[in-house]
Amino acid sequence: MNNQWYLVDNEMGLFVRASREAKEYTMEEISHGICSIPTLSRIEAGERVVDYIMIEALLERMKIAKSEYEFVLDEEDYCQYIQREEIKKLIIQKDYKQAEKQLLEYEKEHGEKFLHKQFIFLHKGLIRKGNQEVGQAEKLFKEAISITAPDYQQTILDRKIL
Repeated sequence: MNNQWYLVDNEMGLFVRASREAKEYTMEEISHGICSIPTLSRIEAGERVVDYIMIEALLERMKIAKSEYEFVLDEEDYCQYIQREEIKKLIIQKDYKQAEKQLLEYEKEHGEKFLHKQFIFLHKGLIRKGNQEVGQAEKLFKEAISITAPDYQQTILDRKIL
């Protein structure tokens, strides 16, 4: 049985809602740190246009693998996706200098956008880690996490105390 979804237009929101309900997640659990509950509601109702990076974040939060869905992206989202994948590939290949160069270009174009900032901090951290700059990498990883999980440090402290 093929569980892959092919989505266009507002079907993305329907897929998010169906997935969330099937997995019994609340709107708050899925949206926390990514978007507001009213924004998620509008996405699920097909009333809000949303870029791929936000849909990807919401689906990742529900532990839905990329292989379970396929989107038809508009040109802008597709270009952003290709840029991100190229940066990831360069880091895997340990071409940190070129990865940093492309990440700077990506940051100039998309660095003010919420979830794009997380991508930027995470991949700057991976570059620093690859260059053996562990302290800088750790700071960047914490910054990346704090974008969608702003209370993560308190959660970690609570777990250590208990």
